[in-house]
Amino acid sequence: MIIGRSVFTGYEGKQAVLVLYKYRKKMGFLVVVNYFNYLRCFFLTVIFKQNMDQVRVKDKDFRLFLSAETIQENIRLVAKKINEELVDKNPLFLAVLNGSFMFAADLMKQVTIPCQISFVKLASYEGMQSGGTIREVFGLSEKIEGRTVVVVEDIVDSGRTMQQLIASLETRNPEEIRIATLLFKPEALQCELHLDYVVFEIPNDFVVGYGLDYDGYGRNLKDVYTLIY
Repeated sequence: MIIGRSVFTGYEGKQAVLVLYKYRKKMGFLVVVNYFNYLRCFFLTVIFKQNMDQVRVKDKDFRLFLSAETIQENIRLVAKKINEELVDKNPLFLAVLNGSFMFAADLMKQVTIPCQISFVKLASYEGMQSGGTIREVFGLSEKIEGRTVVVVEDIVDSGRTMQQLIASLETRNPEEIRIATLLFKPEALQCELHLDYVVFEIPNDFVVGYGLDYDGYGRNLKDVYTLIY
């Protein structure tokens, strides 16, 4: 959307053009400058450009961390590994809601082997901090005895949520339990935990988007953003 056009002449005009061009990214504008030598003037077009490198979720600002294209490419690579390793296993994918819904959907689009998917919902985050208590809201109804189970999670940081879920699943005597996570924060891990499929290892920063939320908001963003402190 074009929001303005101006003509500048002389030294002062040149300086004005340089200032606008220098700060175009901060202002969220696309600045197009044409110099007409025979007229000795600058013709300036200012176009508004939506800046998706930074978003605001509730009262916090976040900057782009992982683009949708990068996410999809890495999920494709993880799915390829799953297809190769579990080809004869008839795995049951267990997606942990709410955060993994986007990851689980995109992962399943790339999984080509016979499989099933089910869901369980746990609570561990309140705002930007772990709530400390983990409770199962919706339990698993499928029988998993003797089956290969792949837990699909959006993020593993402290590992406590995953550890408790694995302990619960093991009481049902599956053949094996594997873990696939979109994001993993090695610096935040507080327990011994083996992750079979990790799409991204990231620093111990708060992130939002692509299913991850801040107080329930931001899950709908197609990219992953990190908090600006």
